[in-house]
Amino acid sequence: MTSEAVAILGGTGPEGRGLALRFARAGVPVVIGSRDAARAADIAAALAPGDGLPLSGAANPDAARQAEVVLVAIVRGGRAGTGGLVTAPGLGLRLPPAGDGGREGSRNRAISA
Repeated sequence: MTSEAVAILGGTGPEGRGLALRFARAGVPVVIGSRDAARAADIAAALAPGDGLPLSGAANPDAARQAEVVLVAIVRGGRAGTGGLVTAPGLGLRLPPAGDGGREGSRNRAISA
């Protein structure tokens, strides 16, 4: 991995927190974005209390401006607040039920179909 900063917009939820920790533990600076800058800063501080991990928090637009790579971790129908077009390929995917007869890879085929 490189040392380029990563912003995770909508990063205060469980998915965003998990991504932030994984990147930060790999040495990648992470800016957690939120509609509420104070909430993002609090989450960043809580994720790495005294660990020296490269985590910070900011409002979504500020987080996006601070990073070379921007990830979106928002729920379906959510808004990142960047003022631009946001594409999140995982939003709206419909997966078959888990008990689909045990066909290996069937979820992957359903996604790529």
